[in-house]
Amino acid sequence: MVRIFDREVAWELPSRSSAHADVVAALEPATEKLEAWRYSPIDDVSVASYAAVATETIDLGAARALLGAAGRSGGADVVVGPRGLVAAHEVEGSAVAGDRGADELITLDEEPFATLANLLAPERVELRLDGAAEAALIVGGSGHQSAAFAWIKIHITAPTTLWLVDGAGPETLASALVEVEVADGVHASLRHLSMGGAGSIGFLQLRTRLGADADLVVAEVAAQGGYHRTRSDVHLTGERARVRIRSAFVAGSGEVEEFRTFVVHAAPRTASDLLYKGALTGSGTSVYSGLITIEPAGHGSDAFQTNRNLLLSPEARAESVPNLDIQVSDVRCSHASTVGPLEAELVFALEAKGIDPDRAQRILADGFFADIADLSEGERALVRRALEERWLS
Repeated sequence: MVRIFDREVAWELPSRSSAHADVVAALEPATEKLEAWRYSPIDDVSVASYAAVATETIDLGAARALLGAAGRSGGADVVVGPRGLVAAHEVEGSAVAGDRGADELITLDEEPFATLANLLAPERVELRLDGAAEAALIVGGSGHQSAAFAWIKIHITAPTTLWLVDGAGPETLASALVEVEVADGVHASLRHLSMGGAGSIGFLQLRTRLGADADLVVAEVAAQGGYHRTRSDVHLTGERARVRIRSAFVAGSGEVEEFRTFVVHAAPRTASDLLYKGALTGSGTSVYSGLITIEPAGHGSDAFQTNRNLLLSPEARAESVPNLDIQVSDVRCSHASTVGPLEAELVFALEAKGIDPDRAQRILADGFFADIADLSEGERALVRRALEERWLS
């Protein structure tokens, strides 16, 4: 038993974290009274409801089918489940190891579930990509009313594509802390598929650090079956480091997709470009909050942050809070945010061509994601499928 958020729950504290039991017990719970959680449904999440320790692993068949549908052509598989490293099929240019002795303490302000991922994960899993053409990291858990925690550290030292499948099974809580380091001069791609079962609760903390002349493209498709919160912290620490994030998400009735982004330009002539686009049906909800910080050392940097939300029903809701913190003058920086329904004129134009009104709206909703150029055809198909599944929700 361990005491979390002032409640006794049947989660195990790994031996490597035994020295930090006081930190776990002292964690303040997330609450909608806090600015960082004010738009989320976190007050409805009770840790006591997930007291049973997960005994099952991930549905690998579903995860691999998802990867295939997204266009993954093959490569190494690394699977991290409720009990740590489950499987690692290594290929030349990659290496993976579990470190049960790691006692590194990572506490994250405003993100208690990320801190729990660090402290309650059975082990730290380290993945090194030194030349692997493609690898897949599958993270999550299954088992009704169970809880799963994972901590993964990824070192990318050569050009590669990494697939990250993140999600929890139906009625399952999962929290993962994923750290990514991109070495100097390396160009890499991270393809993130965030898919969970009905009623799932998921938290992902993605911490990325880029060296000089490093270039990272993040392409994300998110359609969880419950409530999922992804926080992305990007630190551009090397000169001319570049990151581009493209996220397409869908939420239907009873579903919430929440994204928080923090990008720090800590070196000269760095660049960031973020685009988050989502379609909401039924009573689906999205929450986006972002902060771009350009520190005094970040002169000559470019930074752009955009969030666009399409409301496909009167009950759908979107909250968007982009922010900038510019501490030096010679930069280019902007943010934009839109929330609204389909344009009636466009629907009318298609109807005038003899297209059924419902079909016209579906065509326009699908076209809403057309300008996300970094998504593959397979990833676009996943977005389309998620939208179709939730259309009548």
